Amino acid sequence: MVPGAVALGGYLQGDGHVERLRRRPLSAYVVVVGLVAIAGLYDDLRSPTGGRLIGPSPALAAVMLCCALGASIWSIQHRERSGTGEVTGTWAFLGALVLLVPPVTAAALAGGVAAIAAIARRKEPIAVWFNAATLVVSVSVAESIVRLDPGQARVPWTAHPGSGWFVLVFGALLAAFVTNVVVIAVGIAIDSRLPVRDVVAAHFSEAVLLEVTLLTLAPVLVVAGRRTAFLLPPLLGAIAVVIHMGSQSLRRRHDANHDALTGLANRRLFDLRLRATLQSLGPLGTAAVVLADLDGFKGINDTHGHDWGDRVLVAVAERMLGACRPCDVVARIGGDEFAVVLPGATREVASEVVERLREAIASPIELGDGATVTVGASAGMAVAPLDGSSPLDLLRVADDSMYESKLKAAPSEVPSGSQHPGVDRVGDLARTLGSGELFLEYQPVVAVGDSRLVGVEALVRWQHPAAGVVPPAAFLPALERSGSLSVVTEWVLREAIRQGAEWEAAGRRLRVGVNVSTRDLADRRFPGLVRRVLTSGGLDPSLLVLELTGGSALIDDQASHGLARLGELGIGVAIDDFGPGAAAVGRLRHLPVCQVKLDRRLVSSLGRECRDVRVLDALLELADALGLDTVAVGVEDEQAVRLLRGTLCDEAQGFVFAPPMGAAALGAWIGGRSGERTLAVGSVSLSGLVHPER
Repeated sequence: MVPGAVALGGYLQGDGHVERLRRRPLSAYVVVVGLVAIAGLYDDLRSPTGGRLIGPSPALAAVMLCCALGASIWSIQHRERSGTGEVTGTWAFLGALVLLVPPVTAAALAGGVAAIAAIARRKEPIAVWFNAATLVVSVSVAESIVRLDPGQARVPWTAHPGSGWFVLVFGALLAAFVTNVVVIAVGIAIDSRLPVRDVVAAHFSEAVLLEVTLLTLAPVLVVAGRRTAFLLPPLLGAIAVVIHMGSQSLRRRHDANHDALTGLANRRLFDLRLRATLQSLGPLGTAAVVLADLDGFKGINDTHGHDWGDRVLVAVAERMLGACRPCDVVARIGGDEFAVVLPGATREVASEVVERLREAIASPIELGDGATVTVGASAGMAVAPLDGSSPLDLLRVADDSMYESKLKAAPSEVPSGSQHPGVDRVGDLARTLGSGELFLEYQPVVAVGDSRLVGVEALVRWQHPAAGVVPPAAFLPALERSGSLSVVTEWVLREAIRQGAEWEAAGRRLRVGVNVSTRDLADRRFPGLVRRVLTSGGLDPSLLVLELTGGSALIDDQASHGLARLGELGIGVAIDDFGPGAAAVGRLRHLPVCQVKLDRRLVSSLGRECRDVRVLDALLELADALGLDTVAVGVEDEQAVRLLRGTLCDEAQGFVFAPPMGAAALGAWIGGRSGERTLAVGSVSLSGLVHPER
């Protein structure tokens, strides 16, 4: 009926909304609107029907009624196809009906059109009732204004209507339109606890101007239809063109602010609504933000393809809309990242929403052909003004809360694809973070010139109860496929930083390297996670080096932005497996890295392949020209050490110096080599801690 007129109908339908209606103040409001509508009908029934604005014209009234119904049905189909709001033009035809038929008939017909439109949208009976009652009230307001000047209203049909007639008619119809908007907006405001002006801006502002423009044509339609039938088709055609162009404009605006796949708000609209919600908070006002991230989604994409992944995202979006209040803004802000703005929500309300989101998303998703998948969700929230008053503060707190939730959650059980004996499921890792089955070993990194210890690389291991020590190659790829690798990455970061801080407190400033992936860097929340872990662990940021696996060729713009944010924290970034690939070399000039770790295949062939030695020299010269430190990885014999000392290589690590070992063993190793300048092969024997796979 009016742009956004179905908005309150959304509050009165769907799972859970009708039940909430019965126990909220909104129920009383709906009852009041219904009683006012009945009173309006009674008043219209008592009014004289002889003094109409225009004499009876049943044929023209029937045409206007059909046009009103047609516009409503078209708007339903357009909304279902495009997912956008609509410019219906219905009010132009309803306004004509008000001028053509007796008051009670006009009110009843308007209510009937609203009821038919609500039924066609498959609304609950109470929503049908409210939409019909709202239009009855609006039309009754128009009739009341018309009766204020009965002399002006009884313009003889043979005479030409003057300007006063048009002013009176348009004023009455405009009052009806505004009444319709206000009645619906007040209902939404009661339920959402938002100011009415914010509700109007959010639900009605886009199409109101066009609807009011079309409303001015209502008296023109009546005059043209009564004077000569030949004028009516061109007018109806012009109205159809305006409706079509207006709808196209709304669709373009909708597409610019909504996710194309799910139809949810995009990041731009989310930011605008969050900012507007916070700006409208009064002294006692509250609002909340919820961030949610899907667990196990990457595994679905990798295993079944992006088509399944897209269907899962659409299903999750629908469930989130059902779990949230209709006044909430649900947005998709990343691949599998969602956010919700909760206007007027307290911490208790936000907690309820988070719980409903988790439950809704966790239910099995049917994708057709008997296929069913299950994903989980980690969610966190922040409440204004307790957790902050700016969007940045709230998002940071919600992000922290979400990661705490993700850390507590168990990784999904999916096939690991590993051939390691005794390791059947990645789900076995669900208890490792709390039981100590995951542990770190540290491989020393030494200066090439004098074998001085300069740092360590932290390497994760899994002490499986049945299979023994499982190397990372046997379980990390499966964790990445399941989307749960970030949980282990955070645990490794926390443990390595904690250990590095202990060494620093004991007077040993050792650089600690931790392996991360480009997927971690592409996650906008990762730099914040590193910052929080560094702060809680107490390690000097300059002693942390994040070693990027996969090479620089895989770093996209989003990952580059993550690298820049990490660099601002004073953290070192190293490129692992650095080799002669042109793409990797070309990107180095634009990446904020401080170190490259040479491809172990080049290092392992030192002394045997002259061509590899020349390639290694060229790479070292390139790194030196770019101001990057270099680390040779996989140094296995003394001949390689001697050759490296004749190059520009700065540091090295490998079994010729020491194998990976636990923190306690590393302390003993450091104490045992005090005063030594050079290590000999086999100078350290740590039975059971040597893992050639790193």
